[in-house]
Amino acid sequence: MLPLSNWLYVADVNVGVLVILAMSSVGILGIILGGWSSNSHYPLLGALRSAAQLVSYEVALSFALLSGLMVAGTLSMQGIIKAQQERHIWFIAENYGFMIVPFVVYIIAATAETNRAPFDLPEAESELVAGFHTEYSGFRWALLARISGQHGVPRSAVHPLRRELLRTAQEAQRSGPTKNAGRRGDSMHGAWPSVPDCSG
Repeated sequence: MLPLSNWLYVADVNVGVLVILAMSSVGILGIILGGWSSNSHYPLLGALRSAAQLVSYEVALSFALLSGLMVAGTLSMQGIIKAQQERHIWFIAENYGFMIVPFVVYIIAATAETNRAPFDLPEAESELVAGFHTEYSGFRWALLARISGQHGVPRSAVHPLRRELLRTAQEAQRSGPTKNAGRRGDSMHGAWPSVPDCSG
């Protein structure tokens, strides 16, 4: 769903951004179950604190992302990039520069969802308990630490890949149609291949 280039992507799903948000929100369940399955009160409290923080910042993140989706008019990742290319403007500069506000809110909320400083309150490093993973050690702790470290990857991947794909498409448009553009679909001066409609 995240387009790596103008022809390298897994699938152009009509609700690609919604799928990315849904899949990244599943991590809250792992935190709650990790704190509950350790059979201790303190990790359970740490898990509830982490889940409360993740849910609260998920709302701000969703509203910030919604403003960009309203400007694009689509939930498709490739549709968002194509809308920026057609307007010849990056969405952060749209609406007389006021789109910088949801961009900053998105960056802050995405940082808060990774439980990194200064939003690492659920881990409670000043206390004796370290959060939901207090009772874990060895391989189980390593798995929990690895999973929580990978939590921010989908959120950070939404922004740079859009910009890189837009830059690649603009370079392809400036250079003119490619040799095999007619074979791949020749839409938008050969910069974009024809994508089959997956709406069903």
